[in-house]
Amino acid sequence: MALSSLLAFLGIALVDSINPSAIVVTLQLLGRRAPLGAVLVYIGAVFLTYTAVTVLLVLGLSALLDPLTALMETTAANIVLAVVGAGMLAYAIFSKNPKDGGEPRAMELTTAAAGGLFLLGVTVTVTELPTAFPLLGAVGLLTSAEPALPVLIVLILVYNVIFVLPPLLIAFAYRWIGQRGGADLERRLRRGARETMLWVIGIVGFYVLAYALTTLGVFGDAVTFEFG
Repeated sequence: MALSSLLAFLGIALVDSINPSAIVVTLQLLGRRAPLGAVLVYIGAVFLTYTAVTVLLVLGLSALLDPLTALMETTAANIVLAVVGAGMLAYAIFSKNPKDGGEPRAMELTTAAAGGLFLLGVTVTVTELPTAFPLLGAVGLLTSAEPALPVLIVLILVYNVIFVLPPLLIAFAYRWIGQRGGADLERRLRRGARETMLWVIGIVGFYVLAYALTTLGVFGDAVTFEFG
């Protein structure tokens, strides 16, 4: 793989790592005093799911993802997206101010909780696949370069480690700073995590709503309610 292609590949991975859903859930878990292990279970599920999808795309099995992409283009799906986006935006605007909230009860990492977090990571990642355009570009670079199998495996793993790097850094930085700053700083970090989460939810909700309304033709052609 040429150096220019490798740099482009790593650049795409950095762009793809700006994953609002993974960051929002991580901030939500940290704000609810979830143990680091719980956050890592969720991030691990995101990593494994996205790695599996990457492998499928490299193997040329993109047809497996086509039904999901087609579904996201239907009127029904975009109506649902519009409702979800509006709900996220409303939640971010009208949610209680973090400083007014009570002390959250610490989450326990039980087997059931770990299973739920893993399923959440898989679900969130799968539902975002129709918008995984950076991944398609990265896979195109890999398939055109035709690297040896060991190099290909390493590149796939590196890409997906970069993909989950932001939530990992947030989680470890939060724990490291909180443990060394005392209980008062930890409370401030929790409030900051929740406030940041609300901002991210609001921004994502706005873009989801705008995307859905644009697809439905609200800003252009009239909306047609043809399901299927």
